[in-house]
Order: sequence, then structure tokens, then C-alpha cells
Amino acid sequence: MGEDNEDALEALLKVDNLKVHFPIKKGLLSRTVGHVYAVDGVSFHLAKGETLGLVGESGCGKTTTGLAVLRLIEPTSGEVVFQGQDVIHLGKAELRALKRRIQMIFQDPYSSLNPRMTVNQIIGDPMEIHGLYPGAERKARIAYLLEKVGLTPEQGRRYPHEFSGGQRQRIGVARALALNPDLIIGDEPVSALDVSIQAQIINLLIDLQEEFDLSYIVIAHDLAVVEHLCNRIAVMYLGKIVETAPFQDVYLSPKHPYTQALLSAVPVPDPREVKQRVILTGDVPSPINPPSGCRFHPRCPKRMEVCDREEPHLRDLGGEHCVACFLYSH
Repeated sequence: MGEDNEDALEALLKVDNLKVHFPIKKGLLSRTVGHVYAVDGVSFHLAKGETLGLVGESGCGKTTTGLAVLRLIEPTSGEVVFQGQDVIHLGKAELRALKRRIQMIFQDPYSSLNPRMTVNQIIGDPMEIHGLYPGAERKARIAYLLEKVGLTPEQGRRYPHEFSGGQRQRIGVARALALNPDLIIGDEPVSALDVSIQAQIINLLIDLQEEFDLSYIVIAHDLAVVEHLCNRIAVMYLGKIVETAPFQDVYLSPKHPYTQALLSAVPVPDPREVKQRVILTGDVPSPINPPSGCRFHPRCPKRMEVCDREEPHLRDLGGEHCVACFLYSH
């Protein structure tokens, strides 16, 4: 990556050693007896106009990471810098202003919309809260956004229950665009939709990114989805990032055994093509008591002795391809 791109990374988002540990309390005095290590030392960066895919199995901490970047969940420690601002230590007023520039598209288009509000109110409320687009200007802005996401201004008078799942997610996208943000975090933005509708929403997000000069973090477990959306991919396992690379490198030459297993599980549309599956043994360990050493070693088909006792760190293999695995330590 050149110097210009590195400057862009600094200018937009940098996450360094982010940790989110949830205390486990028991007894009458609610004493802390342990922690859930949901996110345990995650670092990544994002350039302006770039899309980063955060992928992994359910429970790996990817959604918690996205919520912590927005401070919808308070981080335990670490650093989140957005356009030069230290997000972790912002006061309420500064954080409220920051949230104009970072918005979120939620996974479930059914529960993420208030059923008692019309679409116009759902999209217009953020503008009112932040004092943007007064009077007729707000009405025009709402109509403009509805058209941009494939709906009509007349549909703005309806309630969420009058729409299909795909249409509701379009409303969620319009709401995320309402404050003209720089970054949108999509938490499984298409996983609750039919496959045919997924493609429509993915194409919509791609078109909007170019038109509105957006950057995305797309949280997903489906590697087929992020393939069409993302410039780079970060693979998470049990609260840690185990591999990051440009999406072509991840798909053509995955390095970490966990990434290889994830890719082997992606269905192939051609029935004549025989795909070799990587079958992982055992269950995902508990984030309350993660394994020592490499967290993946109890399930890894390439496990070595060193994996049990030492934790691998992300190693740069060149070309922005980094992997946390002792197979590549020399």
C-alpha cells in the first residue's frame, strides 16, 4: 500500500487492540466471577471509499466489534480513531456529533424499524434530532432518499408492516443515509432476506457507495456475500482477527486453516464441480474460557505443539496479506 493510501487510512478509521469483555456476575452482591471475552484485541484500518468485510462464525465477536466502534457498546479498552478523533474518550455532545458521520444498517429489517412510525418519520427523525434539513427541505430529502433506495415518495406515508422484508431493508438503508454519513456499518445487512432479494440489496449498496462517497464495514458470515461487496476481508475467530487480505487473495490463496475451512463450506453452483471440504472437529470453545495459545488449535487440522502454548500474532506476508498462524512464522 502506498503512502497516499496510508494517509487515507489514518484519515478515516483505525481500530487498535480493541477489547470488549462482559463481566459475569453471581450472588446477592453481584460479584464479578469471570468475563466473556467477546472481542479480545482486534486491530484493523479502513480507507475512505473502501469496504472491509468482517467475517466469521456466529459468536466470534464481529457484531460486538461493530457496535463498539459506534460506542453502542462501551469498549473495555483499546483505541478507535475516526477522522483523527479519539472515539473512546469523546463526551456525550461530541459523540452525538460523531454519530452523524457513522451510521448502521441492522440485520433484522423487521425488528429494527419502529412499527408505530411511518416511513417518513423513521427517516426524518434522525434529521430532526440533529437539526438538519428544516421544513420543506426535510420532506424533499426524505423523498429523494426513498427514490434512491428504490421506493416512491408516496410509500413514505405507510407503516413498516405494509412492506416486504426487502423493502424494509431498503428503508433501513435510507435511514442510514439520512444524515449523509461517511461510514456505514452493515451488520449482516442481507442475511435475513431471500437470496433473490439479497442480490438487489447488495447491488443497491454498491451503487450508493459510489454516488454518496461512502465507506463500509460489512459484517457477515456468508463469504459469498462479502465477495461482491468488499475490497478487503478480515476473518475473526473467537474474538480475534486471524487473517486479513484483499478479497482476491482470501478467495484464491487463503492462508489460515480456519479461513480455508470457511471457504470450503461455500456452496458451488455447478453440480459437476467437486469441491474438497475441510471438516473441522469439535465445537467452538467458550469465550468465557478461551483456549491457551492459538484459540483455533483445538479444532485445527494442522495443529503443532507450539500452538498449544503460544499465541500467534498477525504476520505480514506481503501485499497487505496478514495471518496469525505459526505455519507462516518463518
